[in-house]
Amino acid sequence: MGTHGEPVRIDESTTVIPVERRTLRGRTVTIGFLTVHDGETTWTPAVDGNLIAILGVSTGLIAATLSTLAILRRPPWPSDYTVALDERR
Repeated sequence: MGTHGEPVRIDESTTVIPVERRTLRGRTVTIGFLTVHDGETTWTPAVDGNLIAILGVSTGLIAATLSTLAILRRPPWPSDYTVALDERR
């Protein structure tokens, strides 16, 4: 559940209200902002750039590891397997 923080008045027609949630450890984390401008309300989510960066690096590491394993692994057929060409042409 989100809780609303103290409204911050930016100018005569704009007010920003932070929306927060508590973690299991009791810390408060901002999850977004409600912006009220001329009577219209918009939601702006807070984006954690560190989480996105960790996800990108992890994806790249997994892809590199799988590619390396595919290259280094011996093929399932015998190493002396040759392809005979039909020379009747």
